[in-house]
Amino acid sequence: MQTDRQTVDIPKSTKGRKKIRLEIVDNSANINIGENCKIDNLYIYAAKQSKIIIEDNCQISGELRCGFKSTIIVHKNTTFASNVHMTAYENTSILIDEDCMFSHNVIIRTSDGHYIFDEQNNRINPSKSIKIGKHVWVSMNTTILKGVTIGDGAVIGIGSIVTHDIDSCCIAAGIPAKIIKKNIHWKR
Repeated sequence: MQTDRQTVDIPKSTKGRKKIRLEIVDNSANINIGENCKIDNLYIYAAKQSKIIIEDNCQISGELRCGFKSTIIVHKNTTFASNVHMTAYENTSILIDEDCMFSHNVIIRTSDGHYIFDEQNNRINPSKSIKIGKHVWVSMNTTILKGVTIGDGAVIGIGSIVTHDIDSCCIAAGIPAKIIKKNIHWKR
């Protein structure tokens, strides 16, 4: 595996300790970090033809793993407390809209990590993309699994495992996460 630090442009306006460890498979990976980001202890793995975009004014820490032809996009003004792990594999995407807030120890995965087959040798666990709307708050120790869409303004409670879509402007919590309150809004 080749490591190529030449393919990542880190703006001078980036704040924090800027500890970034990169594993880039080849130059077809596209990594873009916006202006005025705060980066601390970030690991990035980028496979062939993958794309990772972190827009302006984000605070990010943890691990981003982007497989072949996969995409991770974090829109502006989004914050990650620490130890957030995002994995997009098999031509899937993780799209996080602007002004989201992620607490400690959050896991976001578009795949199960390994293939599972039925008795006819048909794969039964395909990877699926994840979309998180604007101004979503994801609490600590939460896992968001493949195929999920979380609507704008939602709050995901501590320790939840999100396996199904969550509506906008609601609180969801539990294992699996279920909507427990509707018509809410929240502030940082």
